[in-house]
Amino acid sequence: LKDAQKQTLKRCLNVSRYQSKSLEWTSFYLWKFNVFMHNFVKQKSKIKTEALFREYSVGINNSHMIRKLSEQLEQCELELKYKSQRVSQMKQKILNVYVTLANAIKHANGKKSFKLNLEDHKLGELFDLFIPAMKNNTFLKEINLGGNTLTEAQIVALFTTLRSDGSLIALRLPNSELTQESIGAICNFLAGRVSLRLLDLSGNMLGMSLAELSLALSKSARFEHLNFANCSISPMATKSQSQDEIQDFAQTLHGMDHLKTVNLNQNNLKDRGTNAILDSLQNSPKLRELELSHCSLTLDDNTTALCEVLKSCPQLKTLNISHTNISPQNTKKVLNQLENSKCLQILDISGNNFDDNCLENLLTLLEQCINIHTLKCSQSAFRDSHLATLMTYIGHRFINLEHIYLGELDFEMGVFCFFFVG
Repeated sequence: LKDAQKQTLKRCLNVSRYQSKSLEWTSFYLWKFNVFMHNFVKQKSKIKTEALFREYSVGINNSHMIRKLSEQLEQCELELKYKSQRVSQMKQKILNVYVTLANAIKHANGKKSFKLNLEDHKLGELFDLFIPAMKNNTFLKEINLGGNTLTEAQIVALFTTLRSDGSLIALRLPNSELTQESIGAICNFLAGRVSLRLLDLSGNMLGMSLAELSLALSKSARFEHLNFANCSISPMATKSQSQDEIQDFAQTLHGMDHLKTVNLNQNNLKDRGTNAILDSLQNSPKLRELELSHCSLTLDDNTTALCEVLKSCPQLKTLNISHTNISPQNTKKVLNQLENSKCLQILDISGNNFDDNCLENLLTLLEQCINIHTLKCSQSAFRDSHLATLMTYIGHRFINLEHIYLGELDFEMGVFCFFFVG
């Protein structure tokens, strides 16, 4: 403290002793003065310390105020103790529920299979209850542990415990912050696992382990549903990841002729990577959902490969090519090819450029594919005339179209007036 502050503190102590003989008052005053000095130094206030002292020296004589504050403090302590007890009771109840669930899994019989869904439960150490419960269990059909951020040791213990001859069909671990060691344990588990049909690793960084994962998937060619959205499957994801690893991953997809859904959104695949994957998907005639948002389709070869996939997949129901930088000319080619996809139900072409020819092809597509019930074209380069024409057709002809997403389109209010009046 500076000399002036020391003198003020000394005067404060003298005044407090003179005005009250109570040690509680003196300690209370010193606490208040300490808080004030802290605020004074922290905020660099221009108010003099003498003024602060005079303000608080008035309150120190008010015993009623001190008694009231003490009562409030005591009440707060009681409430905090009660809430702490309630929290402890709730934690114990939650623990009992998880223990009961773990015991049910451990003693499950062969009469009925079951699914374990613990997504976003924030289990932490509680997950250790389930690892021994899954040992020698052959009736578990589905595991969903997404959003739990399990440790490497827990992941390794889990997939070491699960039986290789089990009947697990679906494995979901989205947004689990998987490390390279954790992915390695998963790959060892996947190798030769013929019962698995669904794998969801979305939201995890797979870049460093893509080659290992591709090798494991190639040994289990019966997969029907793959979700690798936002998994950094990109040539620029890491310095060690080369284009050859993308080619290996594409080659793995080539051998999966049972694929029904493929989600590669948000992976920022470059032109060569997208082209390799599309070439592989031509061997998946049962494909029903294809998600390629934010994957590059700038080259003509990409569009040609995509059209070949659409041609070889007549059962396709969902196509997402939003934000792919596809040119209007190539968009026209895709829309022309989609006219033969009679099963198409959901089309997302958001974030791409359109011209008059694209609009004509889109309207023809909506006429030909009567099963389309959802159209997404937000953030697209529609002109006001395009939007007016689209709205008019939808309002008068396409009764099967249930949802249309326009998003952040730039249009004038007169367009909507035209549509509603029409």
